[in-house]
This record gives sequence, structure tokens and C-alpha cells, in this order.
Amino acid sequence: MSNKIITCSKEINIGGKVYFDENSKSILKKWKIRFGEAFTFADCNDNFYRGRLERGDTEIFATVIEKIEGNIESPVKIILCQALPAKERMELIIEKAVELGVKKIVPFKSDKSITLEEREKKQRKAHKWTDLVIKASKQCRRAELLSIDRFTDFETIMKEYRKICGKIIFSNYHYDFRLSDILQSLKDCKEICIVIGPEGGFSEEELELAKKTGFYVVKAGERILRTETAAISLTAIFQHLLGDLR
Repeated sequence: MSNKIITCSKEINIGGKVYFDENSKSILKKWKIRFGEAFTFADCNDNFYRGRLERGDTEIFATVIEKIEGNIESPVKIILCQALPAKERMELIIEKAVELGVKKIVPFKSDKSITLEEREKKQRKAHKWTDLVIKASKQCRRAELLSIDRFTDFETIMKEYRKICGKIIFSNYHYDFRLSDILQSLKDCKEICIVIGPEGGFSEEELELAKKTGFYVVKAGERILRTETAAISLTAIFQHLLGDLR
């Protein structure tokens, strides 16, 4: 379900007012937009604007600040599946994924990663992921909120995303392809699933399952990348190749 804020006002002019239906009002609450705060919204033709939320006598509305040239959301749907890292690395990955236009993050347990319960015990004061997504989305002026799936396991990810056009799993140690070897074969994909493992990498059993499911097992460069570096850099590469990071 889309969490884009949409107005169907027929005339949208800079300095003018636009109104929202009940569905968009509920999405405004989901975004935690406060009165006087600027935000990004779309019209029914998917043109994007910036507006400031105001309260009238009987209705809320937005005063239009500017029209955004082009589509602020990427044309490629990137799904980032991330083995749960320790400490605050997941927060960094989520923040940068929002900025880079990722549509969905799927946190998961791999053979060598920690569980959600183990992480919560060590990091009780961690930021709530949903609040972090909202804050980062406002900062970079996104029109849609990145979605975060429920914590799952590696096998479920293999089943869930086996039919996606572009499927890659990153491995520092055991791999079949260099990243440069597969970029050309993915150039027409509108949906990409990137699977990033923990610091210790994937087990041999996990990599074998990924191969059988049709994932490219790839390495990027000769240096060993931390899990957060791999997630951010591969996302940026595919946004440049297929999306709007140009």
C-alpha cells in the first residue's frame, strides 16, 4: 500500500492552497507532519510539490511552496535484504537507504549474524527504525516512506524474491562473479534485490541455496567491505545504473 501523500486538487499554484482526502490525512499522520512543517506531496498525475501544512477553520490544507521538477522517487524498485548487524550499523544502513531511494529493507537472520533479541539486549536505547525512516525521509524530501519488513530468515528471503528480475547476493570471500561482470545483464531490470550478509559473511550452505535460487553471487573490488559499506555502495551503484542517481 502506498504511503504517498496525494492531493487531487485540480488547480495547484505556488502560494495557493491544496486539500487532502481522508486517506491522505491518515498518511500525513503516519509521516508525523506537524502544522507549519514543509513536506513533499504529489498530485493525481504524479507531479511532485513541496507544501506547508496549515490549519483552517474547518479543514487542514497545504500552502504550495514549490513544484519539484521530475520524479523525486526512483524508477527502479530496490529491495535491500540485510543480515542484522551488531551495534548501531543497522541504523546507519536504514538512514542511507532512505536517502538513496531504496523502497524496502528486509532485516534477516543468517547463519553468522545475531538475532533481533540478541541485538535488543545489547542496545536498549536504539532508535526506533520507523521513526528513523520518517526523519530521514523528511530530511531528503522523499515522497514515499521506505518500508521495513518483519525480521525473517535467509530461507524465506530466497523463496520470497526468487522471481525478481535482478537478484544479487554479496560475498567478500566465495563468489562466482565480479560485480562488473553482471551489470550489463541487469540493465533492463525494474526491480533489484540486494542481499547483504553479516561481518563474517555467508555460510557455504547459504551461498549454495542462493545459487540454486538464481541469485548472482558477486564480489566488488579487492578490498574487504564492512556490511554497512557493502549495503550503501551497492545500492548507490544500482541507483546509478538503473535509477536516478546520475
